[in-house]
Amino acid sequence: MTNAFSFLDVTSAPAAERMWSEVAAASPEAWLWHTWRTLTFTISAGAALHPANASFFVMDGADIVGIVPLVIHDGSAGGREASYHPGIGFLPWPACIPGYDRSRFDDAAFPELERRASAAGASYISVSLATPHTGHEEGERAGRVANEFGYSLSHFDMHSTVPTQESLAKAKSRYDFKHFSPGFAFSVAEGEAVTSELEASYRIVHTKDAGRIVRSPESYGLQADFARHGEAFFVVATLKEKSAVAGIALVSFAKGVAYYYSVAIDPEYRRMCVAYQLQCVALDELIKRGITQYDLGPKAGAGADPKELGISRFKEKISRGVTRPIYRIEKGLS
Repeated sequence: MTNAFSFLDVTSAPAAERMWSEVAAASPEAWLWHTWRTLTFTISAGAALHPANASFFVMDGADIVGIVPLVIHDGSAGGREASYHPGIGFLPWPACIPGYDRSRFDDAAFPELERRASAAGASYISVSLATPHTGHEEGERAGRVANEFGYSLSHFDMHSTVPTQESLAKAKSRYDFKHFSPGFAFSVAEGEAVTSELEASYRIVHTKDAGRIVRSPESYGLQADFARHGEAFFVVATLKEKSAVAGIALVSFAKGVAYYYSVAIDPEYRRMCVAYQLQCVALDELIKRGITQYDLGPKAGAGADPKELGISRFKEKISRGVTRPIYRIEKGLS
């Protein structure tokens, strides 16, 4: 271990994908947001915002000891900002391999992160410490970095549940599932089962659900690759009467913790509680896989619009009111 770290641009590093993936797998604070596939996807999904990949490795001598995700794109209020695309809305926290003092690592990574973001024209930066499991040390770590480098510190609550047979039985006992589920056939797809036809169905239903084209066809292919390569699975609900795909959910997982990554519901069948049924099937699948925690997405906070409140209430049905804090630091750059 040397006294000073150095830095290496991801875009100029040989075998960058392999090296990035090795650090993400080894680092205890790295989760699904840190994977190479997520980095690639967020750049594709945010293509309309002209993203630039400024991510870098942290080096100790000749050894790569950490990764720092950094994407800069057009902001909603004008100017450029450093965060993943708006569907995620933050940069994952810099992650180091085991054996390194995290405070020392953060003290090297954050000034370099800020320097590179500012040089790329960013006027705002947002970073979240979204680790697989939240403990008291996450709040202390985020607070220390915020105080040291002049960030504002906040947190949001993540709907979260433990997949168990008991929680599954309670979910299936609701009217939403018991009344409508007999009319649907459900399937779970991953690996070779994620065909080009399934990918196209997801893109079509997602576009119908949004009421407009929200991102490029290529981004749906990258999203399907999560399930093709063992980082996620699709749950598909097909209406038996019409043999029509009514809804598709994508559930990602890493290090024993899963995340409700995306869902698309055909508006024609929305009143049939398709999203709720997909969640019940997903819970059953997570139990079979031994997943110990299932995060469903942020709880709606103050100022949330009616759609956001409705989504949050739906997720609360599954989590039964349980949340975990995710710490975030933000800063304006001059």
